[in-house]
Amino acid sequence: MHFTPGRAFRVVCFVIVTLILLSVACHMVRLRTGHDHILGLLPLLDLNTENNLPSWFAASLLLVDAMLLLLIGMHHRASGDRFARHWMVLGFFFVLMSVDESIGLHETFTRPLRQLIELPALFYYAWIVPALGLVAGFGAAYLGFLRALPPATRRWFVASGVMYVGGAVVMEAIAGRHDRLYGHAGGDYVLLATLEEAAELLGCGLFLFALLDFIVDHRPVLSAAVGLRSRPSVALRSSRAQVTRPALPAGEVEPTFAGAATPKGWPGSVRLGLGLLSMYTVGLLLLEWETSQQDVRLLFTDIGGDTPLYGLNTTVCVGLLWGAGLLFGVMGLTSPRAAGLQRAFGFSQAMVFIYLAMDERFQLHERIGRRLGVEDAFVLGAIGLLEIALLWRPGEILSRGRRQVCLMAAAGAAFGAMVFVDAALPSSMTLRLSAEDLLKTWACALIFLFAWENCRTGILALSSQSPAVAERPGGTSARWRVSSSGGRLSRRPGALG
Repeated sequence: MHFTPGRAFRVVCFVIVTLILLSVACHMVRLRTGHDHILGLLPLLDLNTENNLPSWFAASLLLVDAMLLLLIGMHHRASGDRFARHWMVLGFFFVLMSVDESIGLHETFTRPLRQLIELPALFYYAWIVPALGLVAGFGAAYLGFLRALPPATRRWFVASGVMYVGGAVVMEAIAGRHDRLYGHAGGDYVLLATLEEAAELLGCGLFLFALLDFIVDHRPVLSAAVGLRSRPSVALRSSRAQVTRPALPAGEVEPTFAGAATPKGWPGSVRLGLGLLSMYTVGLLLLEWETSQQDVRLLFTDIGGDTPLYGLNTTVCVGLLWGAGLLFGVMGLTSPRAAGLQRAFGFSQAMVFIYLAMDERFQLHERIGRRLGVEDAFVLGAIGLLEIALLWRPGEILSRGRRQVCLMAAAGAAFGAMVFVDAALPSSMTLRLSAEDLLKTWACALIFLFAWENCRTGILALSSQSPAVAERPGGTSARWRVSSSGGRLSRRPGALG
Protein backbone atom coordinates (compact mmCIF):
# COMPACT_ATOMS: atom_id res chain seq x y z
CA MET A 1 0.00 0.00 0.00
CA HIS A 2 1.73 3.17 -1.22
CA PHE A 3 0.80 6.81 -1.35
CA THR A 4 2.30 9.89 -3.00
CA PRO A 5 3.05 13.37 -1.61
CA GLY A 6 0.34 14.88 -3.79
CA ARG A 7 -2.24 12.36 -2.60
CA ALA A 8 -1.32 12.93 1.03
CA PHE A 9 -1.56 16.70 0.56
CA ARG A 10 -4.97 16.42 -1.08
CA VAL A 11 -6.27 14.35 1.83
CA VAL A 12 -4.94 16.87 4.35
CA CYS A 13 -6.43 19.78 2.38
CA PHE A 14 -9.79 18.01 2.24
CA VAL A 15 -9.82 17.62 6.03
CA ILE A 16 -8.73 21.25 6.52
CA VAL A 17 -11.39 22.62 4.19
CA THR A 18 -14.03 20.45 5.87
CA LEU A 19 -13.05 21.73 9.32
CA ILE A 20 -13.10 25.34 8.08
CA LEU A 21 -16.56 24.98 6.52
CA LEU A 22 -17.97 23.29 9.63
CA SER A 23 -16.56 26.01 11.89
CA VAL A 24 -17.88 28.80 9.66
CA ALA A 25 -21.31 27.13 9.48
CA CYS A 26 -21.50 26.88 13.29
CA HIS A 27 -20.57 30.55 13.70
CA MET A 28 -23.14 31.60 11.09
CA VAL A 29 -25.80 29.76 13.07
CA ARG A 30 -24.57 31.41 16.27
CA LEU A 31 -24.66 34.89 14.77
CA ARG A 32 -28.13 34.29 13.27
CA THR A 33 -29.78 32.66 16.27
CA GLY A 34 -27.75 33.90 19.25
CA HIS A 35 -27.13 30.36 20.51
CA ASP A 36 -23.50 29.86 21.53
CA HIS A 37 -23.57 26.08 22.02
CA ILE A 38 -25.58 24.57 19.13
CA LEU A 39 -25.96 21.11 20.66
CA GLY A 40 -22.26 21.06 21.51
CA LEU A 41 -21.17 21.49 17.89
CA LEU A 42 -19.65 24.98 18.24
CA PRO A 43 -17.27 24.10 21.11
CA LEU A 44 -16.34 20.91 19.26
CA LEU A 45 -15.69 22.49 15.83
CA ASP A 46 -14.67 26.12 16.50
CA LEU A 47 -11.29 26.76 14.88
CA ASN A 48 -10.41 29.43 17.42
CA THR A 49 -11.04 27.26 20.50
CA GLU A 50 -8.73 24.84 22.30
CA ASN A 51 -9.49 21.25 23.34
CA ASN A 52 -11.62 20.36 20.31
CA LEU A 53 -11.36 18.57 16.99
CA PRO A 54 -9.55 21.28 14.93
CA SER A 55 -6.95 21.89 17.65
CA TRP A 56 -6.31 18.17 17.99
CA PHE A 57 -5.94 17.83 14.21
CA ALA A 58 -3.51 20.78 14.12
CA ALA A 59 -1.42 19.30 16.95
CA SER A 60 -1.43 15.90 15.21
CA LEU A 61 -0.38 17.46 11.89
CA LEU A 62 2.53 19.20 13.60
CA LEU A 63 3.51 15.91 15.23
CA VAL A 64 3.45 14.10 11.87
CA ASP A 65 5.76 16.79 10.47
CA ALA A 66 8.00 16.32 13.52
CA MET A 67 8.17 12.54 13.02
CA LEU A 68 9.19 12.94 9.37
CA LEU A 69 11.85 15.50 10.31
CA LEU A 70 13.27 13.15 12.95
CA LEU A 71 13.26 10.20 10.52
CA ILE A 72 15.11 12.27 7.91
CA GLY A 73 17.53 13.44 10.60
CA MET A 74 18.20 9.87 11.71
CA HIS A 75 18.92 8.84 8.12
CA HIS A 76 21.24 11.82 7.57
CA ARG A 77 23.03 11.06 10.80
CA ALA A 78 23.59 7.45 9.72
CA SER A 79 24.98 8.78 6.42
CA GLY A 80 27.35 11.20 8.17
CA ASP A 81 25.61 14.30 6.80
CA ARG A 82 26.70 17.61 8.35
CA PHE A 83 23.14 18.96 8.44
CA ALA A 84 21.73 15.98 10.38
CA ARG A 85 21.61 18.03 13.56
CA HIS A 86 19.55 20.73 11.84
CA TRP A 87 16.92 18.18 10.84
CA MET A 88 16.83 16.71 14.36
CA VAL A 89 16.58 20.10 16.10
CA LEU A 90 13.81 21.14 13.71
CA GLY A 91 11.99 17.90 14.49
CA PHE A 92 12.15 18.45 18.24
CA PHE A 93 11.00 22.07 17.72
CA PHE A 94 7.93 20.77 15.88
CA VAL A 95 7.25 18.42 18.80
CA LEU A 96 7.23 21.46 21.09
CA MET A 97 4.94 23.27 18.66
CA SER A 98 2.56 20.30 18.78
CA VAL A 99 2.54 20.40 22.58
CA ASP A 100 1.99 24.16 22.52
CA GLU A 101 -0.93 23.73 20.12
CA SER A 102 -2.56 21.39 22.63
CA ILE A 103 -2.08 23.36 25.84
CA GLY A 104 -1.75 26.95 24.53
CA LEU A 105 1.57 27.52 26.30
CA HIS A 106 2.36 30.65 24.24
CA GLU A 107 -0.75 32.40 25.55
CA THR A 108 0.61 32.31 29.11
CA PHE A 109 3.12 35.03 28.12
CA THR A 110 0.41 37.54 27.22
CA ARG A 111 -0.57 38.81 30.68
CA PRO A 112 2.98 39.16 32.13
CA LEU A 113 4.17 41.03 29.03
CA ARG A 114 1.20 43.40 29.13
CA GLN A 115 2.06 44.21 32.74
CA LEU A 116 5.75 44.59 31.97
CA ILE A 117 5.61 46.93 28.97
CA GLU A 118 3.05 49.14 27.25
CA LEU A 119 2.27 47.68 23.84
CA PRO A 120 0.24 49.08 20.91
CA ALA A 121 -3.08 47.55 19.94
CA LEU A 122 -1.39 45.51 17.21
CA PHE A 123 0.43 43.57 19.95
CA TYR A 124 -2.59 43.12 22.20
CA TYR A 125 -1.77 39.41 22.13
CA ALA A 126 1.63 40.15 23.64
CA TRP A 127 3.13 36.69 23.05
CA ILE A 128 3.63 37.82 19.44
CA VAL A 129 6.63 39.94 20.51
CA PRO A 130 8.85 37.02 21.68
CA ALA A 131 7.47 34.93 18.81
CA LEU A 132 8.82 37.43 16.27
CA GLY A 133 12.24 37.26 17.93
CA LEU A 134 12.16 33.46 17.89
CA VAL A 135 11.22 33.38 14.20
CA ALA A 136 13.99 35.85 13.33
CA GLY A 137 16.61 33.90 15.30
CA PHE A 138 15.53 30.57 13.87
CA GLY A 139 15.58 31.97 10.33
CA ALA A 140 19.09 33.36 10.76
CA ALA A 141 20.40 30.09 12.21
CA TYR A 142 18.90 28.05 9.35
CA LEU A 143 19.97 30.19 6.37
CA GLY A 144 22.83 27.83 5.53
CA PHE A 145 20.55 24.83 5.88
CA LEU A 146 17.99 26.38 3.51
CA ARG A 147 20.64 27.26 0.93
CA ALA A 148 21.86 23.65 0.94
CA LEU A 149 18.40 22.22 0.22
CA PRO A 150 17.41 21.30 -3.33
CA PRO A 151 15.73 24.30 -5.04
CA ALA A 152 12.23 22.78 -5.15
CA THR A 153 12.38 21.74 -1.50
CA ARG A 154 13.71 25.15 -0.50
CA ARG A 155 10.79 26.87 -2.24
CA TRP A 156 8.23 24.62 -0.54
CA PHE A 157 9.88 25.11 2.88
CA VAL A 158 9.87 28.89 2.51
CA ALA A 159 6.29 28.96 1.19
CA SER A 160 4.97 26.81 4.04
CA GLY A 161 6.90 28.85 6.62
CA VAL A 162 5.59 32.15 5.27
CA MET A 163 2.04 30.79 5.28
CA TYR A 164 2.29 29.44 8.83
CA VAL A 165 4.00 32.51 10.29
CA GLY A 166 1.62 34.76 8.36
CA GLY A 167 -1.29 33.04 10.07
CA ALA A 168 0.19 32.47 13.52
CA VAL A 169 1.80 35.91 13.89
CA VAL A 170 0.57 38.42 11.30
CA MET A 171 -3.12 37.46 11.23
CA GLU A 172 -3.03 36.90 15.00
CA ALA A 173 -1.75 40.45 15.46
CA ILE A 174 -4.54 41.85 13.27
CA ALA A 175 -7.14 39.78 15.13
CA GLY A 176 -5.68 40.93 18.46
CA ARG A 177 -5.99 44.59 17.44
CA HIS A 178 -9.62 43.99 16.47
CA ASP A 179 -10.23 42.19 19.79
CA ARG A 180 -8.84 45.13 21.79
CA LEU A 181 -10.73 47.82 19.87
CA TYR A 182 -14.04 46.12 19.05
CA GLY A 183 -14.21 42.84 20.98
CA HIS A 184 -14.32 39.27 19.72
CA ALA A 185 -18.03 38.51 19.55
CA GLY A 186 -18.80 39.86 16.06
CA GLY A 187 -18.52 38.33 12.64
CA ASP A 188 -15.45 40.40 11.70
CA TYR A 189 -13.37 38.80 14.45
CA VAL A 190 -14.66 35.35 13.53
CA LEU A 191 -13.50 35.95 9.94
CA LEU A 192 -10.03 37.09 11.05
CA ALA A 193 -9.66 34.17 13.47
CA THR A 194 -10.79 31.69 10.81
CA LEU A 195 -8.26 33.08 8.29
CA GLU A 196 -5.54 32.85 10.93
CA GLU A 197 -6.23 29.22 11.83
CA ALA A 198 -6.74 28.25 8.17
CA ALA A 199 -3.32 29.71 7.26
CA GLU A 200 -1.67 27.78 10.08
CA LEU A 201 -3.30 24.50 9.05
CA LEU A 202 -2.48 24.99 5.37
CA GLY A 203 1.11 25.90 6.27
CA CYS A 204 1.47 22.64 8.23
CA GLY A 205 -0.08 20.68 5.36
CA LEU A 206 2.20 22.31 2.79
CA PHE A 207 5.24 21.55 4.94
CA LEU A 208 4.11 17.91 5.11
CA PHE A 209 3.97 17.84 1.31
CA ALA A 210 7.46 19.42 1.13
CA LEU A 211 8.92 16.76 3.43
CA LEU A 212 7.30 13.87 1.55
CA ASP A 213 8.35 15.33 -1.80
CA PHE A 214 11.93 15.69 -0.52
CA ILE A 215 11.94 12.06 0.60
CA VAL A 216 10.64 10.81 -2.74
CA ASP A 217 13.07 12.86 -4.83
CA HIS A 218 16.22 12.82 -2.76
CA ARG A 219 15.99 10.06 -0.17
CA PRO A 220 14.78 6.94 -2.01
CA VAL A 221 15.76 4.66 0.87
CA LEU A 222 13.39 6.63 3.11
CA SER A 223 10.64 6.35 0.50
CA ALA A 224 10.35 2.71 1.50
CA ALA A 225 10.55 3.64 5.17
CA VAL A 226 7.41 5.77 5.02
CA GLY A 227 5.55 3.78 2.37
CA LEU A 228 5.94 6.36 -0.42
CA ARG A 229 5.89 5.43 -4.08
CA SER A 230 9.23 6.54 -5.53
CA ARG A 231 9.20 8.23 -8.90
CA PRO A 232 10.55 6.06 -11.76
CA SER A 233 13.48 8.35 -12.46
CA VAL A 234 14.76 11.22 -10.40
CA ALA A 235 17.71 13.29 -11.63
CA LEU A 236 19.77 15.10 -9.00
CA ARG A 237 22.23 17.62 -10.40
CA SER A 238 25.29 18.91 -8.62
CA SER A 239 28.33 20.85 -9.75
CA ARG A 240 30.31 17.67 -10.47
CA ALA A 241 27.92 14.97 -11.52
CA GLN A 242 24.35 14.09 -12.36
CA VAL A 243 22.67 11.57 -10.09
CA THR A 244 19.90 9.43 -11.55
CA ARG A 245 17.52 7.29 -9.54
CA PRO A 246 16.49 4.53 -11.97
CA ALA A 247 13.44 2.35 -11.58
CA LEU A 248 13.99 -0.93 -9.77
CA PRO A 249 14.61 -3.91 -12.11
CA ALA A 250 11.87 -6.48 -12.49
CA GLY A 251 11.63 -8.75 -9.50
CA GLU A 252 13.73 -6.48 -7.26
CA VAL A 253 12.13 -5.01 -4.15
CA GLU A 254 12.99 -2.16 -1.83
CA PRO A 255 14.65 -3.20 1.44
CA THR A 256 12.49 -3.55 4.52
CA PHE A 257 13.09 -3.50 8.24
CA ALA A 258 12.43 -7.23 8.57
CA GLY A 259 15.44 -9.15 9.77
CA ALA A 260 17.63 -6.09 10.34
CA ALA A 261 20.04 -6.31 13.22
CA THR A 262 19.33 -4.17 16.24
CA PRO A 263 21.90 -1.35 16.46
CA LYS A 264 24.04 -1.25 19.56
CA GLY A 265 23.54 1.53 22.07
CA TRP A 266 20.93 4.23 22.29
CA PRO A 267 21.22 7.36 20.13
CA GLY A 268 21.97 10.60 21.91
CA SER A 269 18.46 11.95 21.25
CA VAL A 270 16.91 8.99 23.11
CA ARG A 271 19.29 9.38 26.04
CA LEU A 272 18.51 13.09 26.16
CA GLY A 273 14.76 12.41 26.07
CA LEU A 274 14.98 9.85 28.88
CA GLY A 275 17.10 12.23 30.92
CA LEU A 276 14.59 15.06 30.50
CA LEU A 277 11.72 12.72 31.38
CA SER A 278 13.58 11.63 34.52
CA MET A 279 14.09 15.27 35.54
CA TYR A 280 10.42 15.98 34.80
CA THR A 281 9.39 13.00 36.97
CA VAL A 282 11.55 14.02 39.92
CA GLY A 283 10.38 17.63 39.62
CA LEU A 284 6.68 16.76 39.75
CA LEU A 285 7.15 14.33 42.64
CA LEU A 286 9.05 16.99 44.60
CA LEU A 287 6.37 19.55 43.74
CA GLU A 288 3.60 17.39 45.21
CA TRP A 289 5.76 16.44 48.21
CA GLU A 290 6.48 20.07 49.06
CA THR A 291 2.98 21.40 48.30
CA SER A 292 -0.18 19.31 47.87
CA GLN A 293 -2.18 17.28 45.39
CA GLN A 294 -4.24 20.31 44.47
CA ASP A 295 -1.17 22.21 43.28
CA VAL A 296 -0.22 19.50 40.78
CA ARG A 297 -3.70 18.29 39.84
CA LEU A 298 -3.99 20.73 36.93
CA LEU A 299 -0.88 19.20 35.34
CA PHE A 300 -2.39 15.71 35.37
CA THR A 301 -6.03 16.28 34.60
CA ASP A 302 -7.74 16.28 31.20
CA ILE A 303 -6.80 18.88 28.61
CA GLY A 304 -8.99 21.96 28.65
CA GLY A 305 -9.70 25.24 30.40
CA ASP A 306 -7.76 28.49 30.59
CA THR A 307 -5.37 27.61 33.43
CA PRO A 308 -1.68 27.83 32.41
CA LEU A 309 -0.12 24.42 31.70
CA TYR A 310 -3.51 22.77 32.09
CA GLY A 311 -3.20 19.09 31.27
CA LEU A 312 0.54 19.20 30.52
CA ASN A 313 1.16 15.56 31.45
CA THR A 314 -1.87 14.47 29.45
CA THR A 315 -0.45 16.31 26.43
CA VAL A 316 2.89 14.51 26.83
CA CYS A 317 1.13 11.12 26.93
CA VAL A 318 -0.99 11.96 23.88
CA GLY A 319 2.12 12.91 21.91
CA LEU A 320 3.97 9.73 22.87
CA LEU A 321 1.02 7.45 22.02
CA TRP A 322 0.33 9.22 18.73
CA GLY A 323 4.02 9.05 17.78
CA ALA A 324 4.11 5.33 18.62
CA GLY A 325 1.07 4.78 16.41
CA LEU A 326 2.76 6.56 13.50
CA LEU A 327 5.95 4.54 13.88
CA PHE A 328 4.04 1.26 14.04
CA GLY A 329 2.28 2.34 10.85
CA VAL A 330 5.68 2.80 9.23
CA MET A 331 6.59 -0.71 10.37
CA GLY A 332 3.49 -2.12 8.70
CA LEU A 333 4.06 -0.20 5.46
CA THR A 334 7.66 -1.31 5.14
CA SER A 335 7.03 -5.00 5.80
CA PRO A 336 6.90 -7.16 2.64
CA ARG A 337 3.50 -8.49 1.66
CA ALA A 338 4.78 -12.02 2.15
CA ALA A 339 5.37 -11.26 5.84
CA GLY A 340 1.67 -11.18 6.69
CA LEU A 341 2.08 -11.39 10.46
CA GLN A 342 4.59 -8.53 10.51
CA ARG A 343 2.30 -6.28 8.47
CA ALA A 344 -0.71 -7.23 10.58
CA PHE A 345 1.22 -6.49 13.77
CA GLY A 346 2.38 -3.08 12.54
CA PHE A 347 -1.04 -1.94 11.36
CA SER A 348 -2.87 -3.34 14.39
CA GLN A 349 -0.48 -1.60 16.79
CA ALA A 350 -0.88 1.63 14.81
CA MET A 351 -4.66 1.48 15.21
CA VAL A 352 -4.48 0.57 18.91
CA PHE A 353 -2.11 3.36 19.89
CA ILE A 354 -3.69 6.03 17.70
CA TYR A 355 -7.00 5.14 19.36
CA LEU A 356 -5.37 5.33 22.80
CA ALA A 357 -3.96 8.78 21.92
CA MET A 358 -7.46 9.96 20.97
CA ASP A 359 -8.84 8.33 24.11
CA GLU A 360 -6.29 10.10 26.30
CA ARG A 361 -7.18 13.38 24.58
CA PHE A 362 -10.98 13.09 24.56
CA GLN A 363 -11.67 10.42 27.24
CA LEU A 364 -13.45 8.16 24.76
CA HIS A 365 -13.53 5.18 27.14
CA GLU A 366 -15.82 7.12 29.49
CA ARG A 367 -18.28 7.81 26.67
CA ILE A 368 -18.17 4.20 25.48
CA GLY A 369 -18.73 2.97 29.04
CA ARG A 370 -21.77 5.21 29.44
CA ARG A 371 -23.19 4.00 26.13
CA LEU A 372 -22.68 0.34 27.05
CA GLY A 373 -23.79 0.81 30.65
CA VAL A 374 -20.53 -0.50 32.13
CA GLU A 375 -17.66 0.95 34.14
CA ASP A 376 -15.08 2.68 31.96
CA ALA A 377 -12.38 0.54 33.61
CA PHE A 378 -13.83 -2.51 31.82
CA VAL A 379 -13.41 -0.72 28.46
CA LEU A 380 -9.73 -0.09 29.20
CA GLY A 381 -9.37 -3.67 30.40
CA ALA A 382 -10.79 -4.99 27.14
CA ILE A 383 -8.29 -2.87 25.18
CA GLY A 384 -5.49 -4.24 27.36
CA LEU A 385 -6.53 -7.85 26.67
CA LEU A 386 -6.71 -7.07 22.95
CA GLU A 387 -3.18 -5.63 23.06
CA ILE A 388 -1.85 -8.75 24.83
CA ALA A 389 -3.44 -10.94 22.16
CA LEU A 390 -1.94 -8.84 19.37
CA LEU A 391 1.50 -8.97 20.96
CA TRP A 392 1.28 -12.73 21.33
CA ARG A 393 0.09 -13.82 17.90
CA PRO A 394 0.85 -11.40 15.07
CA GLY A 395 3.55 -9.66 17.12
CA GLU A 396 5.30 -12.85 18.27
CA ILE A 397 6.84 -10.72 20.96
CA LEU A 398 8.92 -13.49 22.51
CA SER A 399 10.79 -14.06 19.24
CA ARG A 400 11.88 -10.43 18.93
CA GLY A 401 15.17 -8.97 20.10
CA ARG A 402 15.96 -8.69 23.78
CA ARG A 403 15.73 -4.91 23.74
CA GLN A 404 12.24 -4.93 22.20
CA VAL A 405 11.03 -7.55 24.67
CA CYS A 406 12.44 -5.62 27.63
CA LEU A 407 10.85 -2.36 26.45
CA MET A 408 7.39 -3.89 26.09
CA ALA A 409 7.73 -5.80 29.40
CA ALA A 410 8.74 -2.59 31.18
CA ALA A 411 5.81 -0.74 29.58
CA GLY A 412 3.41 -3.45 30.74
CA ALA A 413 4.88 -3.35 34.24
CA ALA A 414 4.47 0.44 34.36
CA PHE A 415 0.83 0.17 33.27
CA GLY A 416 0.25 -2.58 35.85
CA ALA A 417 1.81 -0.47 38.59
CA MET A 418 -0.39 2.46 37.53
CA VAL A 419 -3.53 0.30 37.85
CA PHE A 420 -2.37 -0.93 41.28
CA VAL A 421 -1.73 2.61 42.54
CA ASP A 422 -5.13 3.73 41.23
CA ALA A 423 -7.04 0.81 42.76
CA ALA A 424 -5.19 0.06 46.01
CA LEU A 425 -3.80 3.32 47.40
CA PRO A 426 -5.95 5.96 49.16
CA SER A 427 -6.85 8.85 46.88
CA SER A 428 -5.63 11.42 49.44
CA MET A 429 -2.25 9.75 49.97
CA THR A 430 0.78 11.97 49.37
CA LEU A 431 2.44 11.39 45.97
CA ARG A 432 -0.37 9.04 44.94
CA LEU A 433 -1.63 11.32 42.12
CA SER A 434 1.84 12.04 40.76
CA ALA A 435 2.91 8.40 40.95
CA GLU A 436 -0.18 7.18 39.08
CA ASP A 437 0.06 9.58 36.16
CA LEU A 438 3.84 9.52 35.90
CA LEU A 439 3.76 5.71 35.68
CA LYS A 440 1.39 6.13 32.73
CA THR A 441 3.78 8.64 31.19
CA TRP A 442 6.71 6.25 31.51
CA ALA A 443 4.66 3.41 30.01
CA CYS A 444 3.82 5.62 27.01
CA ALA A 445 7.48 6.60 26.66
CA LEU A 446 8.61 2.96 26.70
CA ILE A 447 6.02 2.06 24.04
CA PHE A 448 7.25 4.96 21.93
CA LEU A 449 10.83 3.70 22.32
CA PHE A 450 9.75 0.24 21.17
CA ALA A 451 8.33 1.71 17.97
CA TRP A 452 11.28 4.10 17.58
CA GLU A 453 13.73 1.21 17.87
CA ASN A 454 12.10 -0.63 14.98
CA CYS A 455 12.25 2.45 12.73
CA ARG A 456 15.81 3.24 13.75
CA THR A 457 16.92 -0.31 13.04
CA GLY A 458 15.29 -0.25 9.63
CA ILE A 459 16.69 3.12 8.62
CA LEU A 460 20.24 2.14 9.61
CA ALA A 461 19.83 -1.08 7.62
CA LEU A 462 18.52 0.79 4.58
CA SER A 463 21.30 3.37 4.81
CA SER A 464 23.98 0.66 4.69
CA GLN A 465 22.65 -1.18 1.63
CA SER A 466 24.73 0.72 -0.96
CA PRO A 467 28.50 1.08 -0.56
CA ALA A 468 29.13 4.19 -2.67
CA VAL A 469 28.18 7.68 -1.57
CA ALA A 470 27.86 10.70 -3.86
CA GLU A 471 27.89 13.99 -1.97
CA ARG A 472 25.52 16.72 -3.05
CA PRO A 473 25.65 20.42 -2.13
CA GLY A 474 25.05 21.07 1.53
CA GLY A 475 26.22 17.63 2.62
CA THR A 476 23.21 15.71 1.36
CA SER A 477 24.20 12.36 -0.06
CA ALA A 478 22.97 9.67 -2.38
CA ARG A 479 24.44 6.17 -2.63
CA TRP A 480 25.31 5.41 -6.23
CA ARG A 481 28.08 4.02 -8.45
CA VAL A 482 29.90 6.40 -10.80
CA SER A 483 29.75 5.18 -14.38
CA SER A 484 32.60 5.68 -16.85
CA SER A 485 30.80 8.07 -19.20
CA GLY A 486 29.51 11.58 -18.86
CA GLY A 487 29.98 11.93 -15.11
CA ARG A 488 26.64 10.13 -14.59
CA LEU A 489 25.99 8.20 -11.41
CA SER A 490 23.90 5.05 -11.54
CA ARG A 491 22.85 2.50 -9.00
CA ARG A 492 25.31 -0.33 -8.54
CA PRO A 493 23.79 -3.62 -9.80
CA GLY A 494 22.33 -5.48 -6.88
CA ALA A 495 22.64 -2.45 -4.58
CA LEU A 496 19.60 -0.65 -3.34
CA GLY A 497 19.57 3.18 -3.23
